[in-house]
Amino acid sequence: MNLKLSTPLYIILIFCILLASCKNDQKASSVEKAVSKRGVDEYIIYGTIKNMPDSTRIYRNVNNQPVDSTFLIKEKFEFRGSVEEPTNMVFHTRNFQDGYIFSWVENQDITIYAEKGKLQTAKVSAGKAQGEQQELTKRTDSLDKVYRGIQLMYKMQKVNEKNQDSIRQQQELIKETSEKIMKTFIKDFSDSYVSISLLDVYKASWDKKDIAELYANFSDPIKASTKGKLINDYLTLPQKPEIGDTYVDFELPNTDGNQVSISDTKANYTLVDFWASWCAPCRKENPFLVKTYMAYKNKGFEIVGVSLDKKKSNWIQAIDKDQLPWVNLRDPEGEKSRTALIYKIQSIPYNFLIDNKGTIIAENLRGPQLENKLKELFK
Repeated sequence: MNLKLSTPLYIILIFCILLASCKNDQKASSVEKAVSKRGVDEYIIYGTIKNMPDSTRIYRNVNNQPVDSTFLIKEKFEFRGSVEEPTNMVFHTRNFQDGYIFSWVENQDITIYAEKGKLQTAKVSAGKAQGEQQELTKRTDSLDKVYRGIQLMYKMQKVNEKNQDSIRQQQELIKETSEKIMKTFIKDFSDSYVSISLLDVYKASWDKKDIAELYANFSDPIKASTKGKLINDYLTLPQKPEIGDTYVDFELPNTDGNQVSISDTKANYTLVDFWASWCAPCRKENPFLVKTYMAYKNKGFEIVGVSLDKKKSNWIQAIDKDQLPWVNLRDPEGEKSRTALIYKIQSIPYNFLIDNKGTIIAENLRGPQLENKLKELFK
């Protein structure tokens, strides 16, 4: 929320790019199927990747998690299994060096035809969900081209002081337009696993009222799906507290494994800082936080660090290396956690400052901004 949390625009666009990158062809039929029988509640994926050498390992990710792998033999690979509902899968070589193939998988025969170095333009023949994916791809294709053009400009260092405002306006327009396209798609396909998955991706980015209205239009089977249940749970969470509101308390384990609440911290002002060991901007910010903490801790300032690390050892190592002397908590559910959803955390580092009455008085204070705010408060 894996979500790349370092840039909000990426979160807004990543699903759109994924859709636009997998040019699926419902008529793909060039894969020779192996002589093997498929059960009624089973799928078999018959894949071909032309010009790729034998013994190349093909990895499979299911719902963004690595699952298993197989080897390419005579340009062919095969996966089989069963799913309880249409499920998105990604197929790739080591470290995604040749790109990836995206496909919705249902219990049926599925064929994939691709070429080495062009996996993202693979032809995929699958079921109903794949057809809906293809329709969404058509609707977002023009946006994808504009976005890729902007990315190329950044890569070639063609963004400068003269055109940066224009580029930012284009990025904002892409964000707004993509949101409209996707919301329209969800309305048009209210009995779709693609739609419910799309809504799940953006539930923390879009207005909660819009999420509720879109969710209400789904059919009962879709609401009962895995993603449907996640959205329903999200809708029961408290609204994100804004500046001037009382913060929503939460309890998480500290480095010793003991449960600690934000309310357990008694200070005149407390900074709740969300970060992770893998977040480069967070690690870069930590020395400034340590310096500020040491300057104001005796005046009644406290910090509670909340890590979104899923692996405890990485979190502990980062605390030791960066020498973080304050209360440190970890949410093992990462960016998909209840806490992250309540505060609609789309990127880290993210923080908010509360007073001794529990009122949020500022958020996203970085470097000099935090120090200046504390100077003002403690003068």
